[in-house]
Amino acid sequence: GYAPSVRIGVHADEVNDRGDDLTGLGVHVAARVMEAAAAGEILTTATTVRASSREYSVGLERSLEATGVAAPVEVVAIDWSEAG
Repeated sequence: GYAPSVRIGVHADEVNDRGDDLTGLGVHVAARVMEAAAAGEILTTATTVRASSREYSVGLERSLEATGVAAPVEVVAIDWSEAG
């Protein structure tokens, strides 16, 4: 069979609800985080993982220069290989 590699970007923030569309900086950052994820990687903003009530095994924090965002975004990769 064929198992495509996927990349996942996660960011939690406020958004603007425009009927059938969500807009705002939070949506933009989430898209930039997803674009930066490698194949088979779950990449999330460090603020999102810190705000979670669940603990995750994560890699080293790194800065992401996101187009359209003034300051660098701190991101971490979630180690999902041991997830149950």
